[in-house]
Amino acid sequence: EGVVFYAHPSLHQYPWTVEERIKNKHVSKGLKRQAFERFRTELRGGIGVVIERLETQAKQDQWQRGLQQQRPKQLWSHDHSLTPYQVWTVYRMALRQLNMFFEGRQHSNSCRKTSACTQEKETQSHIFWECPCAVACWKWLARHWGGADVTDSGLLGYREYCAARQAPPIPDSLKRRV
Repeated sequence: EGVVFYAHPSLHQYPWTVEERIKNKHVSKGLKRQAFERFRTELRGGIGVVIERLETQAKQDQWQRGLQQQRPKQLWSHDHSLTPYQVWTVYRMALRQLNMFFEGRQHSNSCRKTSACTQEKETQSHIFWECPCAVACWKWLARHWGGADVTDSGLLGYREYCAARQAPPIPDSLKRRV
């Protein structure tokens, strides 16, 4: 009854055989395990390249390092303050899989927000931290939250706190007001 598809070893280029010692009731499990073992050994070298690339990126960028040091539970936990899309975007940022460049754009992949950015590549770090528009936004937020102007070096400190998901210390001026 119905249509049955059979995998042919010559067609699928896969050795669909199990050892003679495996009992009939475990043949399906043996076939599944065989496929897993084959691909695990084939991908063993590939995962090392990915890990090396992520480690290199973490050494170059403190924001990336902060994202990578979080456990998956920390990365995904948000106490319903973020939408699932925002959480997924942060996860993709941590793995450097967030595509910042629109492929259909005819010109280069440089930032186009201001004329000062035309030579800067449109990366996550640039868009969120280095672009003059992002710097102005972060300075405004830091001044709004902290009650005092923030220097460029102070902004780097805020970046470290954000990357580590820690609150910065309360400024003395704000403590006096409260």
